[in-house]
Amino acid sequence: QVINGMQKKDHNQLWTGIQNDKFDQFWSVNRKLMEGEGDDAFKHIPFRIHQPDSLPIQKLFKPQSEDGNPLTLEHLLKSTLGEFDWPAEQKLKKVIVLGIQP
Repeated sequence: QVINGMQKKDHNQLWTGIQNDKFDQFWSVNRKLMEGEGDDAFKHIPFRIHQPDSLPIQKLFKPQSEDGNPLTLEHLLKSTLGEFDWPAEQKLKKVIVLGIQP
């Protein structure tokens, strides 16, 4: 709904900000997309996990717990891969999000 209501200049500003690595320019428009509440909030976030010796895991992840608290990347990894000890596993496995290692 928000995207459909955006003006052409907002679409252009969003993509130009990404192309030119101008985070402030991108975020001024992206904020409208990310700050939904109630029915406009994200219900699920699609993700894919690639592992060297198995098929990719692709699912939907709820970004909030049942009581409304935000869930993190660590929650996603634990719910998908089982027990995931972030500090210890980080030495054995590499996590990359959109080309960036957190």
